[in-house]
Amino acid sequence: MIDKNNLLISNKMKADGNIIDLKMITALLLTIVAENDDLVSPESTLAIRDYVANKDKASLTIPGGHIGLCISTKAHEKLWPEAVK
Repeated sequence: MIDKNNLLISNKMKADGNIIDLKMITALLLTIVAENDDLVSPESTLAIRDYVANKDKASLTIPGGHIGLCISTKAHEKLWPEAVK
């Protein structure tokens, strides 16, 4: 689903019939960014931090693109071990 209308940010996106309200998120937020992501820009990924209620936020960034974020050697060696700490 491509959300060009910013449904998530404007509290109009639903999951399981319920509106998703980012201000209700109080859990730790970890944003994971691929520097050259061609599907989700780093700016878009990081912007969500401005909309969640929790002040406890962290980010991890790796070189590469969207697929590399999941399956690259660097992701398996560095990103995912760090993400699950």
